Amino acid sequence: MDAPPLVTLTAGACTACDGPTWRRAAHAKTGVVTILWPDPTTVYACVATVNGLAPGIGYHAGCAPALGGACGDLGEIVGYEPAVARYGVWFTEGYGVFLKAWLADHLQLGDIAIARAVAQWDEDRRGL
Repeated sequence: MDAPPLVTLTAGACTACDGPTWRRAAHAKTGVVTILWPDPTTVYACVATVNGLAPGIGYHAGCAPALGGACGDLGEIVGYEPAVARYGVWFTEGYGVFLKAWLADHLQLGDIAIARAVAQWDEDRRGL
């Protein structure tokens, strides 16, 4: 019997397709990409491994294996947690206030880029 495929985990990416599971923005001067908040449609698998439970293996909802299925060589998927439950604070009014200031101060984005990011955040938040 063949061994299960190795699982490569990339922060902020779907374990199955490697597409982004977090909204991102690039610093205006350096171009360094930073995650901003989770895509609210993503889910996080809890996997039973030989060493115990491994929570937080991210997937797009459409890419997620069925419960009881394998998460590659890591083990069996025993549950899922939606992004909005796991990262609910990222969708609060308080985070929105922080986000606007952080986009300007840390990422040095201009007004148009900030408005676009905040509009996406608000759309994600309203869809919950």
